[in-house]
Amino acid sequence: MTTPSAREQDWLLDSGSLTARLGFLSCRYALIREVILWTDQEPAIIASTVIPFSTLTRKELRLRYLKENPLGEFLKKYSSWSRTLLGLKHMPLQQLIAPEDLPIPLLHQAISSHYWTRESIFLSSNKPLLLTELFLPKVFAIA
Repeated sequence: MTTPSAREQDWLLDSGSLTARLGFLSCRYALIREVILWTDQEPAIIASTVIPFSTLTRKELRLRYLKENPLGEFLKKYSSWSRTLLGLKHMPLQQLIAPEDLPIPLLHQAISSHYWTRESIFLSSNKPLLLTELFLPKVFAIA
């Protein structure tokens, strides 16, 4: 098993409020958006975005209506968003997602396989959103 770095341990062993630490101080409710990015009819990335309702004001309110539109296009269009990488993790799939929530093409893969995840927080005018991305093997095969 890989040992977490000092920075990772700081987050993983934090006994305080992660919500407060991430800047979601005034958030009581959030919009959660989960998507699967596909390429060549195979899942490549599973992403989850947590958007506090307090973030959904003015132009950010459009985040509620993204539907099939990519989050990245929205963030580029409104360039006031800045990204802070919270961390990378390499862990077994069963620690990341429940087997019943897996896309069908992944069910045949070994459940003990390890996958990379990336967590980032985006800020625009002190309005946060949290993005977690699970990178599936297909994405690393793309040139």
